[in-house]
Amino acid sequence: MTVDYWEARTRIDQGRVDPAYVLFGPEDFLADDLVRRLAARLLEPGAEQFNLDVFYASEADPSAVVNAASAYPMAASHRLVVIKEAERLTSTGLQLLSAYAQRPCPTTCLVVMGEEIDIRRQGGRLLSQAATVVELKTLRDSRAQAWVRSYVAEQGMSISEEALRLLHACAGNSLRALATEVAKVQMNIYPRSAISEEDVAATIGVTRGFSVFELCESVGRRDLRSAHLILRHLLESGEAPTAVVASLARHFRLLAVARGLAGRVSAADLAEKLDVAPYFVDKYVQQSRNFSQEELRAAFQFLLDADSALKSSAHRNRGRLVLELLLVRLVGEPQRAAGHRTR
Repeated sequence: MTVDYWEARTRIDQGRVDPAYVLFGPEDFLADDLVRRLAARLLEPGAEQFNLDVFYASEADPSAVVNAASAYPMAASHRLVVIKEAERLTSTGLQLLSAYAQRPCPTTCLVVMGEEIDIRRQGGRLLSQAATVVELKTLRDSRAQAWVRSYVAEQGMSISEEALRLLHACAGNSLRALATEVAKVQMNIYPRSAISEEDVAATIGVTRGFSVFELCESVGRRDLRSAHLILRHLLESGEAPTAVVASLARHFRLLAVARGLAGRVSAADLAEKLDVAPYFVDKYVQQSRNFSQEELRAAFQFLLDADSALKSSAHRNRGRLVLELLLVRLVGEPQRAAGHRTR
């Protein structure tokens, strides 16, 4: 059986634990989270040290893993056996684990974890057929935000939409980075439990209006003065010019999609196409109307030109000049932006 992270998490939290799991993919934080949930569900307090075994494929003999999984729990109802770095397992090791998974011990949960597990090889294929397979991909924007909201709630806290948006804009889609920043905010606001936008800004060291996210927002509003101010602070704080261009390129891709589909599909479908939370859809639609189709097409050429200039040796030390010119080309002169009407 193959399920995604959310389904596996729901099943585990409901007590529907399977005898064997294969967790693979680049998002190791999600794998650790599922193992933590399995441990909380299966291992009785005080008996964890006797009934939890963690192996690393680079060091452990697969037969030792099978022996541990075949043993009965001590003073408890279940055991949890985890083997990490499964991409290092040999074909023979995979075959041993798959043979066990086909006839597992009823009181053991075996978890095989790895960034890459070749389920096309005979051992990997047999293991995937006998176990519950969970592919842990890096979450896209809307799913990463949903995860943060859920994670914060599990900590007994709440987070405003503005704070969530700023946190995600600063930390990106890395769940480990997001969890780290949430922990910092939690420490800084204790004993309060509601996270505000100001809390995130103060903790991460980002002043409201001086993040790449806010730069994109200013450009989307065609507010050149604000965009130049934010750009100056970003560069002074060490932001890489190429990273600024990448963020602007992503923002304009979203605007282009929003302009092309607005009014033709439902808000829910548009949110899925944009891969953003539904409450962001109106913002992207409104900003997309600030640019004609011709201007959006031209924007991508401007962004490509800026990226090429930043990566050429002749412009390597002129990042600020390249970006300031890019903003003028994207937004237009202030008086033009103020009087702009959608064509």
